[in-house]
Amino acid sequence: MPHLLGLFTGLVIVFAVFAWVGIAPVVAVLVETGWPILIVCVFFIPEILLNTEAWRRLFPTGRIPGFGATALATWIGSSINTFLPVAGIGGEIVKARLLGKWAGDNSIAYSTTIVDKTVQAIALLLSGLIGIGALILLVSDPVIIWSAAAGAALLALGIAGFIAVQLAGSVGWMAKWTEQGPLKRFKGLQAHAQNMDSEIAEMYRRPGALCASTLLRLAARLLLLGEVMVVGHLMGVGIGWLEAVIITTLVVGLRGISFFIPAGIGVQEVGFVLVGALMGYSGETMLTISLAARVRETLPDLPAFLWWQQLEGRAVWARRSSNS
Repeated sequence: MPHLLGLFTGLVIVFAVFAWVGIAPVVAVLVETGWPILIVCVFFIPEILLNTEAWRRLFPTGRIPGFGATALATWIGSSINTFLPVAGIGGEIVKARLLGKWAGDNSIAYSTTIVDKTVQAIALLLSGLIGIGALILLVSDPVIIWSAAAGAALLALGIAGFIAVQLAGSVGWMAKWTEQGPLKRFKGLQAHAQNMDSEIAEMYRRPGALCASTLLRLAARLLLLGEVMVVGHLMGVGIGWLEAVIITTLVVGLRGISFFIPAGIGVQEVGFVLVGALMGYSGETMLTISLAARVRETLPDLPAFLWWQQLEGRAVWARRSSNS
């Protein structure tokens, strides 16, 4: 139910933003720009490669999975978070399950996924701080700057709390609740709980690997500022690198803290419009860039999502055949 509420909230925001800006101006810009806007899909390739390597860096020596299997699991996980209302968590669970199955090491696959989620949050915080620094150079309004700083501080506190919970043995605690209730589906967690807690603690004792993973995740986020500049160029709107940094980092930050809304629907759109307005860009320009970002997310992720559906369908069919 919460994920459906988040989806409904996002859709309401989308309709409100388009009602405010107007659909006709956005359509006119898209028609004028034409098919070259699809070039944004190119940014998907380095993004998925960087995120894959960021995950692999968390694995201990001797248990590092192959790049191809990790990339495929990462791609499928991304597609699930894009197309399904799973609050950005469902895809992480599936990617861990798939990699654990393919690599034959479930425990470390799930352990690294938990820490990888922390790394993603830290990279989000760092990109937000970069955006706030750029914002200070271009915008003199102290209310906006302090509001952004307050959001970053709250995110930092949340990350610190999440790390503390992990180091306190969160998996073992969760395993105790899998006998009944909504966590019953994760009953198999009990067999790996102690190993996972030990593995998670060991990962935090390797700061070099954590830093490398975080920097790779950060690079994947900052890479998307090129997307903003390219789409702006196609529309005939000159967007400088400093403006692109602000737009990219702050909008990504808004999406990150609004994880309960599937794929940041509505949050991304209103974020582009509001952040762009600070620098004098029109609402239709920013909504067009937002739609281009959606294209970059959905088109490359669609094959992975369809393939995952086929994999799950085959597994269900095999179980039914064996039972009958």
